[in-house]
Amino acid sequence: EDDKRQDGFRYPHYSMYLAYYKALSFAEGNDSEQRAVFDCTLADCSRADSILRERHGDDHHHRAHVLCIQARIWLLTKDPDEALRLAKRALKITKKRYGSEHNKIAKMFDLFGDIHKARGDNEMACKAYWMAKSMYAEKQHSRAGDIEQKLANMPGFKDPASEYTKSELFEELGY
Repeated sequence: EDDKRQDGFRYPHYSMYLAYYKALSFAEGNDSEQRAVFDCTLADCSRADSILRERHGDDHHHRAHVLCIQARIWLLTKDPDEALRLAKRALKITKKRYGSEHNKIAKMFDLFGDIHKARGDNEMACKAYWMAKSMYAEKQHSRAGDIEQKLANMPGFKDPASEYTKSELFEELGY
C-alpha cells in the first residue's frame, strides 16, 4: 500500500494533472528549459498511464484523462499530430464509458478544436468547437460561453448546423 502512495501514484491521474500544470508554467520559457520540463512531464504521464493500465486495463476512464493531459502537453510542444492521436484514443474510451452525449464528449470536442487549430485546419477546428458548443448548450453547461468565444475568434466561422446534423458532423470529423 505504501509504495502506491509514494510520489502520488496511489492516484496516478493526479500526478498527470500536476505534470500538465508544470508544463503550462514553462510554456513561455526558453527552448532548452521547456524541452527538459516537457520531457519530464511526459515521462510522468507515461508512468501514470502504465500504472493505470496495469491496475485497470486499457479502457478505464481515468486513462482518458491521462491521454487528454498528454495531448495538451503535446500541443504545448507544438506537435498537434501526436496530440490528435492521443485525443482520438481518449475519445474512444470516453464514448465507451459515457456514451456520445455526455459533457465529457463535449470537452473532447473542445480539445479537438484546439488541436485542429494548432494544425492550421480552421474549418475542422470550427466544426469541433461547434460540436462542443452545441453539446454544452443542450445541457445548459457553463462552458458553452467559453466555446462561443473560441468560435468568435475563428476567422471565417460559418455555423455548420445548416449543412449537417450532429451525427453527420460527428462522422465527418472522423471520430
